[in-house]
Amino acid sequence: MRNFFSNITTPVRLVNCTLQTDFEGAWVETERFVVNTTVGVAGFGDPAKNRWNMEKRDEDLGQTLGWYGLGTSIYFDWPILGPSNVRDTVGYVGICFSIRSIT
Repeated sequence: MRNFFSNITTPVRLVNCTLQTDFEGAWVETERFVVNTTVGVAGFGDPAKNRWNMEKRDEDLGQTLGWYGLGTSIYFDWPILGPSNVRDTVGYVGICFSIRSIT
């Protein structure tokens, strides 16, 4: 199941790679998505990593906002999510909304 949900969130990582002008990372995410969706049977397997050593990029909206110069600001200790700063909290909320719109 972890591979399936990782495959579903590929567009989020792809967009964030593109926004950070990491076009090589965006291409790797595109390749991983195609391989894992077809050969990996709808993303349940991860042959892109296991067979072809294509590592997933861990890019999120918080990193993209940081790339554009937004500072970390103050830190919060969220009851369920744990410690985070304002920028990464906004990034996490953005990911949650994008995952919800995909599924």
